[in-house]
Amino acid sequence: MAKPAYADASAYIGAQPVRLRPLLRQLRRLVRLAAPELEERILWGHPTYVRAQEKVVYFAVAGDHVNLGFFRATELHDPAGTLEGTGKGMRHVKLRRAADLDAPYLGRLVRAAVGLPYRPTR
Repeated sequence: MAKPAYADASAYIGAQPVRLRPLLRQLRRLVRLAAPELEERILWGHPTYVRAQEKVVYFAVAGDHVNLGFFRATELHDPAGTLEGTGKGMRHVKLRRAADLDAPYLGRLVRAAVGLPYRPTR
């Protein structure tokens, strides 16, 4: 089944379960404040933040939670151990409610991801 096409992140958030919308709005605000230089796009049906042709971070509803994902997470220092996953480079943080969001820590992860040397992704 094809994912719905959303015009922008606001449309994506508005189409998600009501209980996850506050968390999604907070994540969007967090990424935009931590990395205002990134362009917000809809890729693969969810908000993705890019610089030039490099995908840096995204957020997406996944069942009963939201993933904040990092495309080059294996290159990030994550002393709190919040990043999950087993992919070659990608990892994500699972968030179930707005209260789970540690904005200072996640903001630092976003800034660190932006600070990695530029490398276009496919």
